[in-house]
Amino acid sequence: MKKEINEDRLDEFMQICQRHRLKITPQRVSIYQHLSGLDSHPTADVVYQIVKKEYPHISFDCVFR
Repeated sequence: MKKEINEDRLDEFMQICQRHRLKITPQRVSIYQHLSGLDSHPTADVVYQIVKKEYPHISFDCVFR
């Protein structure tokens, strides 16, 4: 079952990224949104296949990390 992500959770994610000096890229946000919208624990390959539709040039390593 898919859940809706709210703006507060997305803002919190971005703050955590900033604290850890991680770049906030559109790809990273997309990965987060897809992961947080799921009730299951998908494999990196499943997430890669989903995000690749939106960002065709994303690498598997980007998703895996």
